[in-house]
This record gives sequence, C-alpha cells and structure tokens, in this order.
Amino acid sequence: EDDPLISGFSDYVGWFRSHGGTVDDRITIGYEPGTNIRGMIATASIPANTLLIHTPASLILSSGDDDSCHMVEEIIHELKMGFQSKWQTHFDFDDSAATRLPTLWDRANGPGRAKVELQGLPPTGETHSHIDWYLGSCKEGRAMTHWDWKALMIYVTRSAGLGIIPMYVLLNHHNGRINTKLVVDEE
Repeated sequence: EDDPLISGFSDYVGWFRSHGGTVDDRITIGYEPGTNIRGMIATASIPANTLLIHTPASLILSSGDDDSCHMVEEIIHELKMGFQSKWQTHFDFDDSAATRLPTLWDRANGPGRAKVELQGLPPTGETHSHIDWYLGSCKEGRAMTHWDWKALMIYVTRSAGLGIIPMYVLLNHHNGRINTKLVVDEE
C-alpha cells in the first residue's frame, strides 16, 4: 500500500532543494526495520561525518526570539496561510498529528491509551505538561483551537533550538543511538 509519508519524499526533497537546501542522494525516508518509526535511512554506505543535509537559514521557521509562545504563534500564522506559506509543503509532509506523545492521550476516559503505550513501564511523570504549559503560558486560560493543537504538536515534536528546521526534523535523532548532529554555520 502507498504510504504518502514515504512516497512523497521526492516531492519534499524537490521543494527543499528549490529553496537552496541540499540533500545527500544516499538517504531517503523510511521506517526503521522492525518499528513503526519513520525517519531518514541510508540507501548506501555513507562515511562518518558526511554532510547529509544543509538547511539554509531562509528555510528555518523561527519566531526570531527564544519565546516558545511566539514560536507556536508563528507556526499558526504559517499554517493559516496555507499554500501562500513557504512552509506548506513541509507541513503537508509532517506527521506530527500522528504523534504518540502522552500530551495527546485522553484524560477523560481513564488510562486507556496509556495502558497500551506504556505497557510494562512504571507510570511516572506528568503526561499533559505540554498542554498545561501552553494553556497557562500562551493561551492564558483561553480554549485551544484546531490551529493551536496542530501548531503545538509541530512545535513539541519537530522544533530544534533554532526553530523548525525542514529535513533535519526527519532524521532519527531520538532512536536510542546518537548518530546525527546539528551544526550551525554562517549560512
């Protein structure tokens, strides 16, 4: 069956390159063997320290400051622009809505999903800290909209210190192995 999160990679690379990004032709998007974790995979042997991608500063979606609320607001702004946004292709390829973050687990109906996701693990920690933070710090008690939810999930699952860095966010940088690094250059 055709998975658009895999088959759409060549269009995503085309968009990325059309905005000045570079991508090593020996990588593609796929699922890590034996998992349902999507990320970059090598299609050929790649020597250590090879530059796999370069994202120009003009493709980094940032609020221009370190305020997380402003970053979520910037994502909302770009989402609402739809096809007028430079980042629409990136948002279309993003699968943040399918995330397995505890933040998305329904609190109203008991432990349901938590039992499935955390089977065998000790139940510790706050599962809704992202939503609680956003409601208190950014929304100041106002209800979250569809745009808020989508932007918050993109921010929580896809942002790096600089903002949303297209292509980099697809790397398997949280797969239990430290096999990628982000280097900021002058470009």
